Amino acid sequence: MYTTEEVHNKETQGQLSGYSNGWPRAFWVISFGAVCVFASGIHYRYGISPSLWYFATFATVTAMVNSFTGPARRRSVDVTSLSFLVGWGLLGTVAGRIFYGQEGNALPFFLAMVLVVLWWASGRVLPVNGVVALIRILSAVYSVFAILVVQFSVPLSSEGHFHHQTSFFLVAGAVLATVTLRWLELALVMAAIIVTYLNYPALSYLLGFAVAAICICAFYVNRAQMILVLAAAVAICSSIAMNIDLVLGSISHYFTSVGKTDNSETREALLEIGLRKFFDRPWFGSWFIEDIAIYAPGGITGKFKYVPVHNDYLQLAIGGGIVFAAAFVAIMVIFLIRGVVTLSSRSAPTEDRVILVTGMSAIASILVMCSVNPILIDIRTALFFSLSVVLSLNSMARIERACS
Repeated sequence: MYTTEEVHNKETQGQLSGYSNGWPRAFWVISFGAVCVFASGIHYRYGISPSLWYFATFATVTAMVNSFTGPARRRSVDVTSLSFLVGWGLLGTVAGRIFYGQEGNALPFFLAMVLVVLWWASGRVLPVNGVVALIRILSAVYSVFAILVVQFSVPLSSEGHFHHQTSFFLVAGAVLATVTLRWLELALVMAAIIVTYLNYPALSYLLGFAVAAICICAFYVNRAQMILVLAAAVAICSSIAMNIDLVLGSISHYFTSVGKTDNSETREALLEIGLRKFFDRPWFGSWFIEDIAIYAPGGITGKFKYVPVHNDYLQLAIGGGIVFAAAFVAIMVIFLIRGVVTLSSRSAPTEDRVILVTGMSAIASILVMCSVNPILIDIRTALFFSLSVVLSLNSMARIERACS
């Protein structure tokens, strides 16, 4: 038995975390590593996604499991519910790959989201020493690579890695540089934004940076002012919804003006096929056992025959039905509202507020972009999304602990 003081000291040192003895930690790491190796083998064979990212996920989980050394915290209902959804999706997708040979399911997303489950299961607050510096370095490296590869054709990476599907890196970098008042870093990120946008002028950039502006407002203004900002955002979205024909006409004109092909008809066709697949089993979908991609008829997608729907919410609904999709959206909305409320606490530690607003900007931009692009089912985006969720939740817990 320990005294109260001894328990507190051991909790702080991580000796009572539940992951402190060797066998459970090794069990989690080895088990998850086996799944990663299996998944990366499939993806390497079919060329769906670089296997390197699965091993990066494995390394991240290993580092995270070895970091459960902080003080105890409360488990919130929204994170518990999200962990349940991840468990449901992971079991279904792994079963689909092993027993049914499905290669087009949502395993990349749920594999990466295991990070959230581990954070929830630990019941601990992770240390954040050096996190802001690490994010700043990653943002600068990404911006430099984007400029060199896209503008100067330096063969450091594929140009496709710096298209609009990954613009959330730039969104997070811009928000971080703004709230920390590092103007040289902001100039570097803005240069990367201009270069990548001019190279591939997608509307996703505009959506992402509208989200970034709202997150920056949440960092600087008080709660009453933030309510006005959110009300204005809702009013703008409602106005767009009520004038959708005008908006679609403007988008068509936009495609013409920037020299891009208007692929809206192709997207509409894919959405219709996806909706039919969803309505076949609307409540619980295929329990994520079957593929969530669809067959595109008549060569409308060129050489690609088996393609995603280009709307991740619909794809999650195909896999888990309206029950899963509605629960996931509700949890994300609650999470973002909690984040805004937490940011309004001016007595919170500055580093935690910076991490929280940066993570929220990345998460919100991904959630907006995934309504028009299939990015959550990409292991690279999924890993970044999962890390952003964990860091944001962790900072929220630290802020709540400091304020109490």
